[in-house]
Amino acid sequence: MTRELIMVKIRARDTERQPILNVTEIFHGKIVDVTHDSMVIELTGHQDKLDAFLDLLQGMRSWSWQERELPVCPEELPM
Repeated sequence: MTRELIMVKIRARDTERQPILNVTEIFHGKIVDVTHDSMVIELTGHQDKLDAFLDLLQGMRSWSWQERELPVCPEELPM
């Protein structure tokens, strides 16, 4: 039986942390460091579990980024 360990540093403001904490808890990860703009998460398990965790985090970051970057005025919409 093989297990792997990853440590992931994520850029996250305090308002973005709760969803990341929730996902980390579901995957039985551990927060090992927090600064004002980042977090470090430790996670162990089989490669499939680690890949699923990383895919989920990337999806969350992509969604958050797109949400912030949406134009707010019709004049800003690309033609």
